[in-house]
Amino acid sequence: MKEFCSKFYIIPITDIASIANNIVVPVDGASVDTLFSEVLSIDPKPDNADAGLSLSLSQDIIIDKVSSLVASKYNYPRYCVLIIYYTDGTYTIYGSTDYPVVAYITPGIQSDTLSVSLQTPVIPLI
Repeated sequence: MKEFCSKFYIIPITDIASIANNIVVPVDGASVDTLFSEVLSIDPKPDNADAGLSLSLSQDIIIDKVSSLVASKYNYPRYCVLIIYYTDGTYTIYGSTDYPVVAYITPGIQSDTLSVSLQTPVIPLI
């Protein structure tokens, strides 16, 4: 099993120009938001439904305190893409323009919580 880095990126779908060959290209002038977590584990679960196999992800991730600008940007559920990096330099993209991750940040006193959910038939997640 690969070990996650503590840093990962979140990009709203509206700020993405394209996703191709595991490369996310943001719209000109759009910024990618960097989040940090002490303990990061993303564990999509396979789900066999009537429509076939899909992957399901629904979890809360404790993240370091974010700026007020980032907090206000994600204070309601938004369609996003998550890019999770591993310690060996590789990464996995969760979500796509067709099957985005729904994410929002709940502020806390010392840390914040990123709530993410995803339901996708796309394997691997890109």
